[in-house]
Amino acid sequence: MPAYGSVVKSPTGRHIDFDFYDGEKNFEKSDREYHAVGYLFEHHLNDVWTLRQNARYLRSEGVYRSIYNGWGTLQPDYRTSERATIATDVNLDSYTIDNQMQANFDTGPLQHTLLLGADYQNTSTDTKAGYGIGPTLDIFDPVYGSPVEVPAFTESSTQRDQQKGLYLQEQLKWDKWVLLMGGR
Repeated sequence: MPAYGSVVKSPTGRHIDFDFYDGEKNFEKSDREYHAVGYLFEHHLNDVWTLRQNARYLRSEGVYRSIYNGWGTLQPDYRTSERATIATDVNLDSYTIDNQMQANFDTGPLQHTLLLGADYQNTSTDTKAGYGIGPTLDIFDPVYGSPVEVPAFTESSTQRDQQKGLYLQEQLKWDKWVLLMGGR
């Protein structure tokens, strides 16, 4: 939002309407699709031990487009807004697996729930971004619907993250008392 006409009095003597919109409805976009598949496996080895394995693959695709008064500037007529465009495409792939062993047993008056586990996650995020200059807009008498070109992608980055973990948790119950201890 430019300062002139909003927080600073405009040399034109006019103020920007409170419902002023500096974008283009036919261009603005923020879409994301998620696709995931996974499984939960559980097997009771005996009365004490239970084995579990949980796994998931996630794919996410995002598309973002916007046009806005990027610099907060006006042309010398103090009414024509310079606008910037941005386009971003983001693709994410993630694999997660979690292996657990759980034991339920008693030692005298104490009830134990012991959980041992190992997990792994691998995430890869690919991002492409582009920036451009959009059509101008009169801030006092806006006319929307100007064609806006999607800027060419000029930046590309890939981020890869891996996480490996071991964990242990012990829950002790005695009468109405519960003690929970854990570490990762």
